Amino acid sequence: MLIKKSFAAVAAAVVCAGVLAACGGDDDNNGASTPSTSTSASSSTTSTSGASTTSAGTGAVDPSKPKVKIAVMSSKEPSGDLLTFFERGANAAAKAINANGGFGGREVVIQPCNSKFQPPVATVCAQKAVAQGVVGMMGCELAWSSSGLPIFARAKIPSVNCLNTKEDYSNEWSFGLNSGDTGQMGAQANWLCTKSDVKTVALVKPDLPQLRINEPLAQSILKGCGKKITEAVWFPLTAVDATPYVQKAIAAKPDFIIFSFAGPGVTTFMKTFQSAGWPADKIAMPDTDFPYNSVVKPAESAFVGAYAAAQFTPYGDTSDPQVQQYLKDTQAAGVDGQDPTTEWGYADVMWFYTAAKNIGFDKFDGPSFQQYMTTANDVPIPLTRTWTSPWPKGFPQNRQPFVQMSQYKGGGKFEVVQSGDQGWFYGYGPKQ
Repeated sequence: MLIKKSFAAVAAAVVCAGVLAACGGDDDNNGASTPSTSTSASSSTTSTSGASTTSAGTGAVDPSKPKVKIAVMSSKEPSGDLLTFFERGANAAAKAINANGGFGGREVVIQPCNSKFQPPVATVCAQKAVAQGVVGMMGCELAWSSSGLPIFARAKIPSVNCLNTKEDYSNEWSFGLNSGDTGQMGAQANWLCTKSDVKTVALVKPDLPQLRINEPLAQSILKGCGKKITEAVWFPLTAVDATPYVQKAIAAKPDFIIFSFAGPGVTTFMKTFQSAGWPADKIAMPDTDFPYNSVVKPAESAFVGAYAAAQFTPYGDTSDPQVQQYLKDTQAAGVDGQDPTTEWGYADVMWFYTAAKNIGFDKFDGPSFQQYMTTANDVPIPLTRTWTSPWPKGFPQNRQPFVQMSQYKGGGKFEVVQSGDQGWFYGYGPKQ
């Protein structure tokens, strides 16, 4: 089985926490998408994980009021597509919000741009978005710190991006609402520290600098709680067979394996683990390795029992009221909600709504949004934990450094593990 990918596509997948899939969507480099207003969002609900889902109020969109324009940026290429799924989730949220009056009568408009993970293209996307009057950027653009972030900062417009570089983690106009690969690695290590039956852990990862720099964090956490970590298995992006890498990891006789890849490559590896007799319940990987229809369903039995390191409450945890609302809104929008990146896009737009509601809808703009995100505390973030300080040492712009561990049960369903704080584990150092 082939697991060939371009460097850009796989780098995108792992740095953005394992997201990668190919699908249709807006092919324009700077297309605008105005959600329809045919469905409604419910009143606020409280999550079993302790966060509340902020949904729209009542009323109707007032065409005389200025629109709330939100930029969504990521890559959409034949080798890999993140933008489509961010855009789908963002539009589903916007559609639900607009059906109940938008941001205090202001219509929400999602403006996607295909950055292609190329700094010159991302720079153009940023320039156009600023000219169009967006209040913020969301998505996962790997070249953002050297392209769009300086442009947005000068224009006093916040970025809610996947954080990857020192500048991403420190710029006052840059924010992260999820843990990224760094936090997922750390959280998995902290979770394994609670498992007395796990003595030795193996890592099986794509050979990328963005992943190698996270290995020492996981090692330090595991060693600190008395676990042994075997020599990591780094597989090349051009590998054509998963077998030698799976066999090498198993030969080290670990009790558990931390794994990640992307898209169809995940399916290939999980089938190979299964063929080698390695049980799925001894594997953990990023939540974004679990798109149901494109990745999990083609090899369902190979995934049952595996653990997901989730940045948002998993789409398959349907006991959670927030997840119920998310699935209702995506279904109403004609969107497949069983995809973690779609959920990510939805959650980010709902966070914009949360901030705007607390700021005041008519006052909501880029500077007020940045000020709110700098000073807010103890605010529930949709589909995840509460926004609270202090921020992680060395990573001050990450506003949500926790990861929820859950187990895949089959049929698109997940069950949150019972250890930790309702399955949530700190991702940026030893347990807190």
